[in-house]
Parts: sequence; C-alpha cells; structure tokens
Amino acid sequence: MKTLDELTKLTKGTTRLLYHLNYYDGPLSGIMLWDGKKAYFKFYKEKVIKTPFTKKEKEEWKVICKNKNWEYDKKECVDYEFKWFYKVYKIPKETLKLLDSQHRKFRWLVGTHTDYNKSNQRERQKKKLKPYFLHHIFYRNRKDIKIEVDKWEVIGEFER
Repeated sequence: MKTLDELTKLTKGTTRLLYHLNYYDGPLSGIMLWDGKKAYFKFYKEKVIKTPFTKKEKEEWKVICKNKNWEYDKKECVDYEFKWFYKVYKIPKETLKLLDSQHRKFRWLVGTHTDYNKSNQRERQKKKLKPYFLHHIFYRNRKDIKIEVDKWEVIGEFER
C-alpha cells in the first residue's frame, strides 16, 4: 500500500488531503482529493512497529535516567513507529455539498487550522484561529450531517 505522500507525488498533487473533520493525534476523517475528485477518507487501523534500542542508545538512556533521578527499566528501551491506514470512499454529491458548505462556515467563524496544504501538512498557525466568541456561532448553528460509509463505495486506500 502506498503512503499519502507517495500518492501525492505520483499523481502530481491530484491526490491529497483538503481538510479533516475529526482529529486525534492525526486526521481520523475528512475530505480529500482522490485522483482529482473530492472523496471522503476515514482511518480504519493502526500498526505499531517496535524497534529495540541499539547498545549505544541504551547507554545514553541510562545516563539520562541517572541525571534525572529516574529508575532505569530496560523494557523502556524501545522506539515506536505508528502507521495509520485509511480507506477512501466515493461520497454522495449531496453529502459532499453539505460538508463543504459546513466547512466554509467553519473556516469563516472558527479558523483554517483543519485545512491541509499541497504537501499534506496542516495549517497550524495561531493566526488561523478566529476569536473565540465566533466559535459559538458556528457550533450553535451547526447541523449534524449523516456519514454512512458502510453504504459508500471504497475507491482506494493509503497509509500515513
């Protein structure tokens, strides 16, 4: 399976994230371009890769523990890499229209911090957030949009 960055490069930017709807340590769902067409993406599994420390890294960790008065535990001598896997769905036009409309209002009243640039990186600058009193206007008037991925066609997958 290809990574999102590989797909973005391979398709010359026509496959990339546009904005997320849910986020926890990374995007969980949202809207993206999939080969030039808007689609819905959703996280579906995570793979954890454990890599034991090298002998040198273990010695460095022992020194850090000693300097901080921490108890050294050899079970902690592991690096973790997390790979996230996503499915891409063909989204019904009416649902896409509602989500895009809601996202425009979100950008206007809350901020653009859920948007992604052409390199699949979030726009995280604080100036992208609007004043807090405007957030209430958005959240008070927001409508729930039914997301029924179990009824939608899976058109692709990627890892991140």
